[in-house]
Amino acid sequence: MIRSFLLITALLIMNCASDTALIQKIKTGNTAYANQVIDSNSPEWNEEGEFSLTPLHYAAEYGHLELVKKLLDKGADINAKGGIYFATGGREGRETPLLLAIKYGHTEVAKYLVSKGANVNDRTYRKRSVTYMAWYYVFLHFDEKNKKETLELLNFVNSLNTKLDSSDEPLASEIIRGYVSLYSNTDVFKSYLSRNLNLNCCDRQSAPLVFLKSDFMNKDVKKRQLALELLDLILKTDIDLHLRHFKNGVSNRTGLLEIFEIQNEEAQKAKILIKAKFPNVEQPEPEWKTIPRGILEGFGDLLFFWL
Repeated sequence: MIRSFLLITALLIMNCASDTALIQKIKTGNTAYANQVIDSNSPEWNEEGEFSLTPLHYAAEYGHLELVKKLLDKGADINAKGGIYFATGGREGRETPLLLAIKYGHTEVAKYLVSKGANVNDRTYRKRSVTYMAWYYVFLHFDEKNKKETLELLNFVNSLNTKLDSSDEPLASEIIRGYVSLYSNTDVFKSYLSRNLNLNCCDRQSAPLVFLKSDFMNKDVKKRQLALELLDLILKTDIDLHLRHFKNGVSNRTGLLEIFEIQNEEAQKAKILIKAKFPNVEQPEPEWKTIPRGILEGFGDLLFFWL
């Protein structure tokens, strides 16, 4: 026990260096100062800050394309992995500059990094991919005002044609949560299925069908029709009816039964499709005991330090 405590403490100290002046200026948008430091040949241009994040990480995260170019010209590691995952800290752990650029919606920075050889298949400590990061950006920041820019980001990431079959990444939930708001047909979703999108990742992490109810309640009939088409595609796969979200135990079955409560035409058609796929969908599920999210993620934080 004492050994574990000392090891974790030592690793925390190692990874909690203060940000350099350069990194602080990048964060605050003082690109003039940042350019001076980089041009001066000071070693600070490549010195790590908090949790092993480099100036290139922050230039990508904050969308400073010209700084990204300069740092790469100086020899910065384009695929450097930095950051430690904390459950409430907003960091995925082991993020690359490309993953950060996509996570924060900086499409031009992401395009440049890829053009210079950034690894599009890198994943974070929690196994999050470039596609997941793009859809997570949709969840956090999408509205009708930035729809064009959001679609540009997604179209670019989709063009990378990376694998989507991870058993450790709840990507399907992120896609289904935002799909109907962004698209007018199912073509992109079909392309995801053709790339082996894993709809059954991950029990106790996600239940993608719980996000469809709001789409079937949309005032726009075209959006409701799209939700019906999307559901039809999903039901033709091996989707697990009892996949649950660990936070509250809500399952795919719960999400489907919520659609039954909606009275419009599209929801009633959905009910027919659902009962054809899952004839016993209305039968009770066994009681499911959850573990508080904080405890689960706390263990994840601790395990990170051992790896």
